[in-house]
Amino acid sequence: MGDTFLLLYAVHPDVTAVRVTTDSATQEVEVHRLNGAGYAVFEVPPETTQYNVELLIDGDVVPGSTQTRAVPEPLP
Repeated sequence: MGDTFLLLYAVHPDVTAVRVTTDSATQEVEVHRLNGAGYAVFEVPPETTQYNVELLIDGDVVPGSTQTRAVPEPLP
C-alpha cells in the first residue's frame, strides 16, 4: 500500500486486542470476529523499521505472546 504495509494477525478467539508498538506510537488494535476466529489489521506507518506485537486478553498481555519483527523490504 504505497509506502506502508498492512499487518494482519489471526488470533485465538479469547484474544480481545493486539497491542502494536512502532517507532512512533503504541496502539491497541481491535480484534474482529469471523467464523469463531479473531483477526486484527494494522497499517504500519511509513519509515518504520521494526514493530512489537503483544496479544491481549481483557487488557492483560498473554504470556509468551510478545514478538519483535523487522519490517519487510518492498519488492523491486
